Amino acid sequence: MFATAKRFGLEAVELRAVEGSIDVPGWLRRRFEVPEAFAAHVADAGVRIASLDTSLRMIDGDAAAREKLLEFLPWAEALGGVPLRVFDGGSTWGTESRIAAAGAMAWWEERRTGEGWRSEWIVETHDCLFDADSIAACMAEAPESVRILWDAHHTWKRGGEEPAVTWSRIRKWVRHVHVKDSVSRPSGRHPFSYVFLGDGEFPLQETLSVLERDGYAGSVSLEWERMWHPELPSLETALERGRQDGWI
Repeated sequence: MFATAKRFGLEAVELRAVEGSIDVPGWLRRRFEVPEAFAAHVADAGVRIASLDTSLRMIDGDAAAREKLLEFLPWAEALGGVPLRVFDGGSTWGTESRIAAAGAMAWWEERRTGEGWRSEWIVETHDCLFDADSIAACMAEAPESVRILWDAHHTWKRGGEEPAVTWSRIRKWVRHVHVKDSVSRPSGRHPFSYVFLGDGEFPLQETLSVLERDGYAGSVSLEWERMWHPELPSLETALERGRQDGWI
Protein backbone atom coordinates (compact mmCIF):
# COMPACT_ATOMS: atom_id res chain seq x y z
CA MET A 1 0.00 0.00 0.00
CA PHE A 2 2.84 2.41 0.79
CA ALA A 3 4.55 1.57 -2.51
CA THR A 4 1.33 2.37 -4.37
CA ALA A 5 0.95 5.65 -2.50
CA LYS A 6 4.51 6.69 -3.30
CA ARG A 7 4.15 5.68 -6.95
CA PHE A 8 1.22 8.04 -7.34
CA GLY A 9 2.67 10.79 -5.16
CA LEU A 10 0.08 10.47 -2.41
CA GLU A 11 0.95 12.07 0.91
CA ALA A 12 -1.26 9.85 3.07
CA VAL A 13 -3.25 6.63 3.11
CA GLU A 14 -6.35 5.62 5.04
CA LEU A 15 -6.40 2.05 6.37
CA ARG A 16 -9.80 0.35 6.11
CA ALA A 17 -9.02 -3.03 4.56
CA VAL A 18 -5.73 -4.81 4.03
CA GLU A 19 -5.20 -7.98 1.99
CA GLY A 20 -8.93 -8.59 1.71
CA SER A 21 -9.73 -8.16 5.41
CA ILE A 22 -11.16 -5.31 7.47
CA ASP A 23 -9.47 -6.70 10.59
CA VAL A 24 -6.76 -4.06 10.46
CA PRO A 25 -5.47 -4.61 14.03
CA GLY A 26 -5.17 -8.35 13.34
CA TRP A 27 -3.18 -7.69 10.18
CA LEU A 28 -0.96 -5.20 12.01
CA ARG A 29 -0.21 -7.75 14.72
CA ARG A 30 0.69 -10.43 12.18
CA ARG A 31 2.77 -8.10 10.05
CA PHE A 32 4.54 -5.96 12.67
CA GLU A 33 3.93 -7.71 16.03
CA VAL A 34 4.25 -4.50 18.05
CA PRO A 35 3.03 -0.93 17.45
CA GLU A 36 6.54 0.51 17.62
CA ALA A 37 7.62 -1.56 14.61
CA PHE A 38 4.61 -0.32 12.66
CA ALA A 39 5.42 3.28 13.54
CA ALA A 40 9.01 2.82 12.38
CA HIS A 41 7.81 1.30 9.11
CA VAL A 42 5.47 4.24 8.48
CA ALA A 43 8.27 6.71 9.21
CA ASP A 44 10.60 4.92 6.79
CA ALA A 45 7.91 4.84 4.10
CA GLY A 46 7.44 8.59 4.23
CA VAL A 47 3.67 8.26 3.80
CA ARG A 48 1.36 9.53 6.52
CA ILE A 49 -1.52 7.50 7.96
CA ALA A 50 -4.54 9.78 7.58
CA SER A 51 -6.80 7.55 9.67
CA LEU A 52 -7.35 4.03 10.93
CA ASP A 53 -10.88 3.02 9.98
CA THR A 54 -12.82 1.05 12.56
CA SER A 55 -16.20 -0.63 12.06
CA LEU A 56 -17.85 0.86 15.15
CA ARG A 57 -21.26 2.40 14.56
CA MET A 58 -21.55 5.21 17.08
CA ILE A 59 -25.32 4.97 17.47
CA ASP A 60 -25.77 1.20 17.07
CA GLY A 61 -22.51 -0.14 18.47
CA ASP A 62 -22.69 -2.44 21.49
CA ALA A 63 -20.05 -3.12 24.15
CA ALA A 64 -18.36 -5.77 22.02
CA ALA A 65 -18.05 -3.36 19.11
CA ARG A 66 -16.51 -0.75 21.39
CA GLU A 67 -13.97 -3.30 22.59
CA LYS A 68 -13.04 -4.03 18.96
CA LEU A 69 -12.42 -0.33 18.43
CA LEU A 70 -10.02 -0.29 21.39
CA GLU A 71 -7.80 -2.77 19.51
CA PHE A 72 -6.85 0.10 17.19
CA LEU A 73 -5.61 2.36 19.98
CA PRO A 74 -2.06 1.01 20.52
CA TRP A 75 -1.35 1.33 16.79
CA ALA A 76 -2.87 4.79 16.52
CA GLU A 77 -1.05 6.06 19.59
CA ALA A 78 2.30 4.68 18.39
CA LEU A 79 1.94 7.04 15.44
CA GLY A 80 1.46 9.99 17.75
CA GLY A 81 -2.32 9.90 17.77
CA VAL A 82 -4.13 9.07 14.54
CA PRO A 83 -7.82 9.75 13.87
CA LEU A 84 -10.05 6.71 14.28
CA ARG A 85 -12.93 6.58 11.84
CA VAL A 86 -16.26 5.47 13.28
CA PHE A 87 -19.58 5.31 11.46
CA ASP A 88 -22.52 7.38 12.61
CA GLY A 89 -24.99 4.47 12.43
CA GLY A 90 -28.75 4.64 12.76
CA SER A 91 -31.20 5.21 9.94
CA THR A 92 -32.68 8.58 10.88
CA TRP A 93 -31.62 11.34 13.24
CA GLY A 94 -34.04 11.81 16.10
CA THR A 95 -34.30 11.63 19.86
CA GLU A 96 -33.18 8.01 20.17
CA SER A 97 -30.24 8.55 17.85
CA ARG A 98 -29.24 11.70 19.71
CA ILE A 99 -29.25 9.94 23.08
CA ALA A 100 -27.28 6.99 21.72
CA ALA A 101 -24.73 9.22 20.00
CA ALA A 102 -24.27 11.35 23.12
CA GLY A 103 -23.71 8.22 25.19
CA ALA A 104 -21.11 6.84 22.79
CA MET A 105 -19.25 10.13 22.61
CA ALA A 106 -19.26 10.44 26.41
CA TRP A 107 -17.89 6.89 26.70
CA TRP A 108 -15.11 7.72 24.26
CA GLU A 109 -14.21 11.01 25.94
CA GLU A 110 -14.05 9.36 29.37
CA ARG A 111 -11.82 6.53 28.12
CA ARG A 112 -9.63 8.90 26.12
CA THR A 113 -9.12 11.29 29.02
CA GLY A 114 -8.51 8.49 31.50
CA GLU A 115 -5.91 6.80 29.31
CA GLY A 116 -4.29 10.00 28.06
CA TRP A 117 -4.82 9.07 24.41
CA ARG A 118 -4.06 11.63 21.71
CA SER A 119 -6.19 10.03 19.00
CA GLU A 120 -9.62 11.44 18.18
CA TRP A 121 -12.77 10.09 16.58
CA ILE A 122 -13.82 11.21 13.15
CA VAL A 123 -17.47 10.29 12.60
CA GLU A 124 -18.24 9.44 8.99
CA THR A 125 -21.48 10.89 7.61
CA HIS A 126 -22.52 7.46 6.39
CA ASP A 127 -25.98 6.58 7.70
CA CYS A 128 -28.29 8.94 9.59
CA LEU A 129 -26.04 12.00 9.35
CA PHE A 130 -26.85 12.69 5.73
CA ASP A 131 -27.51 16.43 5.81
CA ALA A 132 -26.14 19.54 7.48
CA ASP A 133 -28.98 19.78 10.00
CA SER A 134 -28.40 16.30 11.42
CA ILE A 135 -24.63 16.74 11.46
CA ALA A 136 -24.88 20.07 13.28
CA ALA A 137 -27.34 18.64 15.80
CA CYS A 138 -24.99 15.75 16.55
CA MET A 139 -21.92 17.93 16.87
CA ALA A 140 -23.67 20.33 19.21
CA GLU A 141 -23.14 17.69 21.91
CA ALA A 142 -19.71 16.47 20.79
CA PRO A 143 -16.52 16.89 22.82
CA GLU A 144 -13.40 18.26 21.11
CA SER A 145 -12.13 14.69 20.65
CA VAL A 146 -14.96 13.95 18.19
CA ARG A 147 -14.91 15.55 14.75
CA ILE A 148 -16.44 14.79 11.34
CA LEU A 149 -15.35 12.77 8.34
CA TRP A 150 -17.49 14.30 5.60
CA ASP A 151 -18.62 11.79 2.98
CA ALA A 152 -19.44 14.47 0.43
CA HIS A 153 -21.09 12.00 -1.94
CA HIS A 154 -23.49 10.84 0.78
CA THR A 155 -24.78 14.27 1.78
CA TRP A 156 -25.14 15.13 -1.91
CA LYS A 157 -26.77 11.90 -3.07
CA ARG A 158 -28.95 10.99 -0.10
CA GLY A 159 -29.28 14.37 1.58
CA GLY A 160 -29.85 16.23 -1.68
CA GLU A 161 -27.55 19.06 -0.64
CA GLU A 162 -25.05 20.79 -2.86
CA PRO A 163 -21.55 20.35 -1.37
CA ALA A 164 -21.00 24.10 -0.93
CA VAL A 165 -24.16 24.35 1.15
CA THR A 166 -23.24 21.40 3.38
CA TRP A 167 -19.68 22.60 3.77
CA SER A 168 -20.74 26.08 4.86
CA ARG A 169 -22.65 24.54 7.78
CA ILE A 170 -20.24 21.83 8.93
CA ARG A 171 -16.74 23.02 8.00
CA LYS A 172 -15.66 23.87 11.56
CA TRP A 173 -16.00 20.19 12.53
CA VAL A 174 -14.50 18.50 9.45
CA ARG A 175 -11.12 16.79 9.78
CA HIS A 176 -11.28 14.48 6.76
CA VAL A 177 -13.22 14.30 3.47
CA HIS A 178 -14.26 11.35 1.28
CA VAL A 179 -14.97 11.83 -2.41
CA LYS A 180 -16.33 9.34 -4.93
CA ASP A 181 -18.54 9.50 -8.02
CA SER A 182 -21.61 7.72 -9.35
CA VAL A 183 -24.26 7.64 -12.04
CA SER A 184 -28.00 7.11 -11.59
CA ARG A 185 -27.94 3.47 -12.65
CA PRO A 186 -28.90 0.81 -10.07
CA SER A 187 -26.19 -1.57 -8.88
CA GLY A 188 -26.31 -4.65 -6.69
CA ARG A 189 -26.15 -2.59 -3.48
CA HIS A 190 -27.45 0.87 -4.33
CA PRO A 191 -29.88 2.73 -6.60
CA PHE A 192 -26.75 4.15 -8.28
CA SER A 193 -23.43 2.81 -9.59
CA TYR A 194 -19.96 4.01 -8.72
CA VAL A 195 -17.70 5.16 -11.56
CA PHE A 196 -14.27 6.73 -11.98
CA LEU A 197 -13.97 10.03 -10.18
CA GLY A 198 -15.00 12.72 -12.64
CA ASP A 199 -17.01 10.38 -14.89
CA GLY A 200 -20.29 10.63 -12.98
CA GLU A 201 -22.80 13.11 -11.68
CA PHE A 202 -21.10 14.13 -8.43
CA PRO A 203 -19.99 17.81 -8.50
CA LEU A 204 -16.33 17.00 -7.93
CA GLN A 205 -14.80 20.25 -9.09
CA GLU A 206 -17.27 22.30 -7.06
CA THR A 207 -16.41 20.28 -3.96
CA LEU A 208 -12.66 20.58 -4.41
CA SER A 209 -12.94 24.28 -5.24
CA VAL A 210 -14.92 25.13 -2.11
CA LEU A 211 -12.38 23.29 0.03
CA GLU A 212 -9.51 25.13 -1.63
CA ARG A 213 -11.16 28.54 -1.34
CA ASP A 214 -11.77 27.95 2.34
CA GLY A 215 -8.19 26.92 3.02
CA TYR A 216 -9.11 23.41 4.13
CA ALA A 217 -5.89 21.69 5.24
CA GLY A 218 -7.15 18.19 6.12
CA SER A 219 -7.06 15.01 4.09
CA VAL A 220 -9.21 14.30 1.04
CA SER A 221 -9.49 10.58 0.26
CA LEU A 222 -10.70 8.79 -2.82
CA GLU A 223 -13.07 6.21 -1.33
CA TRP A 224 -12.70 3.32 -3.76
CA GLU A 225 -15.07 0.59 -2.57
CA ARG A 226 -13.91 -2.34 -4.66
CA MET A 227 -14.04 -4.74 -1.71
CA TRP A 228 -17.81 -4.18 -1.55
CA HIS A 229 -18.23 -3.57 -5.30
CA PRO A 230 -16.02 -6.14 -7.06
CA GLU A 231 -17.26 -4.95 -10.45
CA LEU A 232 -15.12 -1.83 -10.04
CA PRO A 233 -11.64 -1.70 -11.62
CA SER A 234 -8.61 -1.96 -9.35
CA LEU A 235 -7.52 0.90 -7.12
CA GLU A 236 -4.35 1.24 -9.19
CA THR A 237 -6.44 1.67 -12.33
CA ALA A 238 -8.56 4.32 -10.63
CA LEU A 239 -5.46 6.17 -9.44
CA GLU A 240 -3.88 6.01 -12.87
CA ARG A 241 -7.04 7.43 -14.36
CA GLY A 242 -6.96 10.17 -11.73
CA ARG A 243 -3.39 11.03 -12.66
CA GLN A 244 -4.35 11.27 -16.31
CA ASP A 245 -7.30 13.52 -15.45
CA GLY A 246 -5.15 15.74 -13.25
CA TRP A 247 -6.83 15.38 -9.88
CA ILE A 248 -3.84 13.57 -8.37
